[in-house]
Amino acid sequence: WFKISVDGSVSKNNTKAAIGGAVQNSDGEWLMSFNMVTGMDEIFNFEARAIVEGMKLAWLKGYK
Repeated sequence: WFKISVDGSVSKNNTKAAIGGAVQNSDGEWLMSFNMVTGMDEIFNFEARAIVEGMKLAWLKGYK
């Protein structure tokens, strides 16, 4: 199995937001990480998008 840890942040002037995360294997070893700037949205949507982007990246790298 693998684990995806995610987080999001919003700029002080509320014009930009970013999401990112790291993918680890069952031994806790780093496999890959990602980050991206997004538009403004609700915090739940940031976290959900980070999970989706992490899963897409892991699947593209062959982790299913």
